[in-house]
Amino acid sequence: MRVMNSSEDHMGREAALIRAAQRGDLGAFSSLVRLHHASVRAFLSVRLRGGADADDLAQETFVTAWHHVKEIDPGRPLGPWLRTLAFNHLRNFRRKHRADPHGATAELERLADARLAGRPEPSDPDRLRALGRCLEGLDGSLRDLVRLRYVEGMPLADLGRRLGIPHSTLTMRLHRLRERLKACLEKP
Repeated sequence: MRVMNSSEDHMGREAALIRAAQRGDLGAFSSLVRLHHASVRAFLSVRLRGGADADDLAQETFVTAWHHVKEIDPGRPLGPWLRTLAFNHLRNFRRKHRADPHGATAELERLADARLAGRPEPSDPDRLRALGRCLEGLDGSLRDLVRLRYVEGMPLADLGRRLGIPHSTLTMRLHRLRERLKACLEKP
């Protein structure tokens, strides 16, 4: 009679939990989360220097795992698959939150919002006047784009549908518009 070592026993329990989760057993999936949460969170925490972002991405990782539970191979360790999901979420997070080293984009959006909504920005009236001049230098369609996105807060998907352009084209157009306004603001 062959005696199972603790690693084989763990793999057997994990495989049984995966198969149960694949049949829709939420309790089994919760057990898998408990088994792997600390390692997934640690994987993310090291790469994000801790914090709430690591917690959020770990949660997103397990939500994705649940949505793709049928794709998990019960004969293979779950940890590497989960870390791959976590890495993909981390990569997307970093893309989405690329730092603007000078905070210029956020400031530009705030100033554009204040200017176009007719709200004065008491903390920097000179900068607001400069933004107004820069906005006036845009053609009407670009001013409309600024108004729809930054004043009315229209979601990108709705804006793309309204303008009849793909999401990627719209985001590039907005990026170029912000860069143009930023360059205008930086002129002496």
